[in-house]
Amino acid sequence: MFAGFAHVTAAQTLNVDAEKQTLQFNQQESEFALFRDKLGQKVILDFRYFCQDNTTSSACKTPMTSAPDELKTLLSTQNIGGVILFSENIVDAKQVISLNYALQEHMVTNGRSPLFIAVDQEGGRVARMPPSILAPFAGNMAIGATYHKHGTAFAKNVAEHIGHTLLPLGINTNFAPSVDVNSEPKNPVINIRSFSENPLHVSALGQAFVGALQNAGVLSAIKHFPGHGDTHVDSHSGLPKVAHPKTKALATDVLPFANIINSTSAPAMVMSAHIQYPSLDDTTLIDKNGVQQVVRKQHCQNEFSLSS
Repeated sequence: MFAGFAHVTAAQTLNVDAEKQTLQFNQQESEFALFRDKLGQKVILDFRYFCQDNTTSSACKTPMTSAPDELKTLLSTQNIGGVILFSENIVDAKQVISLNYALQEHMVTNGRSPLFIAVDQEGGRVARMPPSILAPFAGNMAIGATYHKHGTAFAKNVAEHIGHTLLPLGINTNFAPSVDVNSEPKNPVINIRSFSENPLHVSALGQAFVGALQNAGVLSAIKHFPGHGDTHVDSHSGLPKVAHPKTKALATDVLPFANIINSTSAPAMVMSAHIQYPSLDDTTLIDKNGVQQVVRKQHCQNEFSLSS
């Protein structure tokens, strides 16, 4: 009798253990799915080109102007947060509205959050919309030149017009304005994209731009934090390094970002720069092979280096 009781108890214990393992597995699966969904929301995809004939990505040069099923499925299954449109994706107003509507309709139909649909429409040299849809305007340096006489009026007017044009097209996010301080006139990537070499002027004009753009219903992403104005290398082709001490960094490059973020016209987003700024962050990153990446601070010398 005792042996039989012991046998039943052992079987019950096995069942309980199996149930616990199943519950733990299901919980882990649920946590992973939640993590994956949160991760997807942090991604904004660029899809300038798309080839349905399995052409490699490096060779494909067919502009993507309508949403293929493969892309829509990727967006919803991975819970992608947004997409960015480039000039290759834009033909005319009717086409871009159809593209954006198809993307948003698919996400909502599949129970996902609406997408951030973004462009880089700073004005001037960086303008993705064709002139037939939206005039590029003169750009930030020209706006900055009006500051002494007209204050922030031109920044406000340009941003307002950009916002009122983008939103009806289904574009709800603009990666603008650039609030980099033009400390290095020979900067190959910023220069005329900057409002001024004066951080306070950049702050005022940037705040006006952000406020007007967001009042028009379009989210603003100020860039390129913590400041890309004093570099000699284009960060699209190299890795610039700014060697300012922290006190100078906070008083110049960082100042417009701090002022705008803490203002009544705080931006919805901040875009970071792909640069080295050791006085602000000398974090060391080790890759899976144990190789040091990004910035390494030389404690024995007053210099910084990149290890790889």
